Amino acid sequence: MNWYAIANEGDAEVLIGSIGFMGPPAHGQVEIGYAVLPDFQNQGYATKMVAGLAHWALGQVGVDCVLAETGPDNDASLRVLANARFVASGQGREPELLRLELRRPVPAEQADDAKSS
Repeated sequence: MNWYAIANEGDAEVLIGSIGFMGPPAHGQVEIGYAVLPDFQNQGYATKMVAGLAHWALGQVGVDCVLAETGPDNDASLRVLANARFVASGQGREPELLRLELRRPVPAEQADDAKSS
């Protein structure tokens, strides 16, 4: 599933980027990918797109974790993912990629139960 990000500029709507899933959820995880056109980078659009889709995904039954992969030298993407509260979780599918994830928060009562056991 993929979406286009559109912005209003005056009387016109313009494409600013796209975002979507790299495939269906598997084992409680789903991976996202995104891109923002150069004229619209460094304006917060990617962070809003990533945070919004990740929040939506974590609200779906059976999804506990949203994944993303990027290169260790892709400062812009690392910044977007950090601003969307993703954390590094290891190596990606390719050795030169980093994997980052955002997990569904554990409800307070479950966290309390885990502490007391």
